[in-house]
Amino acid sequence: MIAGCLTAVFLTSHSGGSSSSVDSSTTTVPSASSIATTLTTTTGSTTTTVMVPSSVLNNTCTAIMSGTITTLVYLSDVAIFPYTYFQYLYVATSTSTTMMLALRQDPSYWCLDDISVTNNSSQLWQDGGFEQSPLTQYYTYCNPNGASASGSISATCTHSGSYSFYDGSVGYSDYLSQTFTTVVGSTYNITFWLQSMGGPANSFLVIIG
Repeated sequence: MIAGCLTAVFLTSHSGGSSSSVDSSTTTVPSASSIATTLTTTTGSTTTTVMVPSSVLNNTCTAIMSGTITTLVYLSDVAIFPYTYFQYLYVATSTSTTMMLALRQDPSYWCLDDISVTNNSSQLWQDGGFEQSPLTQYYTYCNPNGASASGSISATCTHSGSYSFYDGSVGYSDYLSQTFTTVVGSTYNITFWLQSMGGPANSFLVIIG
């Protein structure tokens, strides 16, 4: 079981057309009301406690994760926003790390593209641009409640290249993950581009561990 109260580390994010960054204690997506929590600053990074619904954290999809689990971001009932860049630093606690993304978008779709996990310029995340089919060639995909309009590779809303991940999972989240080798204590740079085409109700979660 994954605890419902996890640590989130927010670093830099900015809109697709802008080169400016924001303070590490904020996110730039509009109406991100689910992240109104206490902030504690340590060693130059800003951490915050977020409450993620237990149904999103504890199911047959998340059961593959164990040990120390970190929430990188949790968005809930956010407004429409264009492709936005998210960046995080993660210090590995195990020699094998899984990063999992959970998406729900009742009225419309999420567009996700250009996922990257790097360490010393070495790319650990496979097919972050979703250019290869089928999806399960590189990703573990899970839809525990059989939600309709679930995620797929699509040319509908790309950030770069020809395809992205297009997800309108209704009522429940569906899940994407990859597992990769890491070095305990090493820092990993995690980035991706995300667009919300509608809301509420919606949610977007990234956990790693």
